[in-house]
Amino acid sequence: MTRIRMPRGEFATAGVIIAILAAGSVWAQFGPADLVGQGVLVLLAAIGAYGLNLITGYAGQASMGNAGFMAIGGMTAWYLGSTIGNFLVAVLAGVLAGFVCGGIVGAIALRWRGFYLVLATLAVQSIVVFGIEQLQLGENSQYLSGFPFAPPSMFGTVLLDDGTWFVVVAVVVAIVVLLIAGLVRGPLGRAWMAVRENEAAASVAGVDVVRVKVLAFAVGSGIISLGGALSGFHAGAISYESYPLTVAVSYVAMIIVGGLGSMAGPFLGACAITLIPYGVAALAATDAGNWIVALNGAGGLPYVQIIAYSIVVLLFLAFEPRGLAALGPRLARLVRRDTGDTPPEPADAAQPAAAGRPVEEPVR
Repeated sequence: MTRIRMPRGEFATAGVIIAILAAGSVWAQFGPADLVGQGVLVLLAAIGAYGLNLITGYAGQASMGNAGFMAIGGMTAWYLGSTIGNFLVAVLAGVLAGFVCGGIVGAIALRWRGFYLVLATLAVQSIVVFGIEQLQLGENSQYLSGFPFAPPSMFGTVLLDDGTWFVVVAVVVAIVVLLIAGLVRGPLGRAWMAVRENEAAASVAGVDVVRVKVLAFAVGSGIISLGGALSGFHAGAISYESYPLTVAVSYVAMIIVGGLGSMAGPFLGACAITLIPYGVAALAATDAGNWIVALNGAGGLPYVQIIAYSIVVLLFLAFEPRGLAALGPRLARLVRRDTGDTPPEPADAAQPAAAGRPVEEPVR
């Protein structure tokens, strides 16, 4: 028998996130335009973070190819949006393209683990971005300035203002959260976490490791491509420069800072990490940030952002490796302890159900 760390309270956490999204959608209709725009970017980032968290946090498969899958979703949506002009079909096609490509990558990378798997997925990103660059800058290319998207519309409403975009993306995030909560609490989610904890033991316990790993890459990559497709429509145009290494690093930072293998982690991580470029820009506007301005002129600003991401990740790994998602339950336990309300627990009892709190459950 293999015991795995199985999170409980996923649907409760999903409910809290959906409530926040609903409240945010109301606020977005009258809130400051610049803040609403940043909120849309946070939600778009959260979609990709949920996909990567499924691959890495729940299934335990290292990946740095998320920017490549965003590019696959974005380019597929651009092509179909330009040819057939249907926003929903273009976005769903981007999801399907990411699902198929992710499954292929997962099948190819079955024999690799850890560092080698990171390199393999990073190579996927490099290949995809190189292909887009050749298409954009090739001889007689019509897309030297990028690939423009047709104005998206849903049910007769053109998505132009960020208030409308916020509502649309919030609905998508809610669907993704519910989908992942259902998968994680089902047999497939249990199999993913069994492989994450001990691949050999999971195989002995009857888990089809090949199928489980391929599905993790396929489903996670499809969700990442969904974020890429929506991001392309929101931006209005994409290019090969839309998918630098900083994108891959930032998404890894999101799931680590938010909390690997937790339902709230990608959402919290997206909120925290998406604000870092704005923090760097704010620092650059002060006298203390003159060196950032100089680096920006030399093309070094992306490296400043990578350094900032790295520092934040290292701080969380050192002081709170379970991420922001663990702070709530920890604070609740501290409050109960200080007030003397902490109930006694039997020695062999499972951990209390809490959002993102893992407990031990057997896989037979």
